[in-house]
Amino acid sequence: MATRTAGGICYTLTRKAVKNLNLRVRPDGSVAVPAPKRVPAVAIDAFVLRHVGLIAGARERLAALRPPAWRLMVPDEERTFTDGLQGEYGENLRRDCGDFILRRSDGVY
Repeated sequence: MATRTAGGICYTLTRKAVKNLNLRVRPDGSVAVPAPKRVPAVAIDAFVLRHVGLIAGARERLAALRPPAWRLMVPDEERTFTDGLQGEYGENLRRDCGDFILRRSDGVY
């Protein structure tokens, strides 16, 4: 198994006992190419380049299926408090760190 790049498309090449080149776009958007052992890597790169449109379309369809992230919107205002050790501290959460992500779109947390 090797990772290769062709025309900006990063893909995983796996040499197998198959007769034809295959191209798979996985649910996470990564590209896998199982290929016969006898096919040169240059020919596989050309195969991937010929299917750039198919890969882009599949990735768009997969992105549309993914649920949106859950975010907690913070107000655009300065919040301050007095710390017993450090003294007064203030921060604008919207400017300094943005919204809080409660659940990522890939469902990790």
